[in-house]
Amino acid sequence: MKKDRELLSTLKVNKKTLIIGIFIIIVSLIGGIILYLLVTKDDAISMRDADHLEMYAQIEGEISSVFATSNNDGKLEKYYLINNNDFYYIIKSIEDMTGNIIFGKTKEIPNEIKEYATLYLKEIGLDINDNNFSNYVSNYLLDSTYNKSDELLKIMLMFGMFILIGVIFIIYYLYLLLRRKSFLNKNKIALKEIQRELKEGNVIHNNICKIYLSDNYLLSYDRNIWLCNLENIIWIYPFERRQHGIPTMKSVCIVDKKGNCNMIGIIKCKKNKSQKFYDQFYNELMKKSPNALHGYSKTNKEKAISMQFKN
Repeated sequence: MKKDRELLSTLKVNKKTLIIGIFIIIVSLIGGIILYLLVTKDDAISMRDADHLEMYAQIEGEISSVFATSNNDGKLEKYYLINNNDFYYIIKSIEDMTGNIIFGKTKEIPNEIKEYATLYLKEIGLDINDNNFSNYVSNYLLDSTYNKSDELLKIMLMFGMFILIGVIFIIYYLYLLLRRKSFLNKNKIALKEIQRELKEGNVIHNNICKIYLSDNYLLSYDRNIWLCNLENIIWIYPFERRQHGIPTMKSVCIVDKKGNCNMIGIIKCKKNKSQKFYDQFYNELMKKSPNALHGYSKTNKEKAISMQFKN
């Protein structure tokens, strides 16, 4: 029974994907709710009390005509001055201003807009210049193009995207579960034989290369679960991935009678222990597959192609 559980436990779907998906969803929900509450709870302060950028503020007063305009990605931005108790505030808007209370976020005043405001106020009789600008005009402009509803929508879209990513992880985990169930049902007879040989001690289990090798079957459970009857293998050869001429990864390529090629026994070359287990696996596989072609060569490739047609 212990050997049976050992085999089935190695074929279990890693719950890491499920845990990551649940974690992303929980963090996204908590983060989204907190940010939503912060934005909706943010009450507008008076512009007179605004002392830094990106503050949600409001102002009411006598609105001037447009004193400056600018084009931002095809949108015409209009700049107004509001007189509030003989102190002026610059307002940026894309709509015509009315006498209602105006809401927005504090932004830095562009130098060009500051120059236009200075000229405008000089025309109405104020003795204003660069040195005494802050005596007459607020150091921040009020950007009325800011809209709380738009910001809330952005929050919902952003965290909704993260939640969707989490859901995709969970769906992928469920897909892997269904695929595992299908694999177990489809290969009941072969798996029972492997379990029987495992109890008798006739199966090689290489947990570094993640394979079971019996007298009749090769079972790999590394990246994907794959089962092959040794009689169907026609070609075996080692494969290396190199970086700057140095091997970084090794695997074994298995070609069956149908022409399918599977890479199994994948290891990282930096680990000496892994290399040892890789060599053991490769040698045992060649011993148990004497009729298969061994090693990569142009001749073996041509022979393998012809063997596919014969079978």
